[in-house]
Formats: sequence, C-alpha cells, structure tokens
Amino acid sequence: MALTEPLDLEYWLINVLAGSVDIFIFVALVVITFLSARFKMSLGVYFIILSIFALIMKGIGVSYLVVLLVLAGSGVLFSIIKRMVD
Repeated sequence: MALTEPLDLEYWLINVLAGSVDIFIFVALVVITFLSARFKMSLGVYFIILSIFALIMKGIGVSYLVVLLVLAGSGVLFSIIKRMVD
C-alpha cells in the first residue's frame, strides 16, 4: 500500500474525489460557474477566472481540444446558471 501525502491536492481532488481528469474538469467548471453566477459577477470577470482555470488545466496536462471546448461552452453555461440563480 502506497502512502500519499495529505496535501497532495492533485491526487486527492482528481484521483480520489472525481475519479478522472475529465470528470474533475466538469465538476470544477460547474462549481466555478455556479459561484460566479451566485455572487453576480460580470461576464468579463467570469472569463478572467475561466482563463486562469484554463492555464491550470494546461498545467496538469489536459489537451488543447478540451481546453477550447471548456472555453467555448462556458459562456452558455454561465448564462443558464445565472438565470436560474436570479
């Protein structure tokens, strides 16, 4: 049995909590979008946060196609959740 460090967040969030990188990206995108809509952030601030999230995704080794799909579809998801929250 391998011992993992308690603050190895990549292991705990991606492997243990979500199961795979793709599921983690979807869950993280929904959480970021919900919190941005809940606190009534503008679309410009949301895209700044989303671009930082895209840089983090590239840091963990996600392909460019997934990053582009997340960036393309997130505006629609933000507007839908913002209407649900308001």
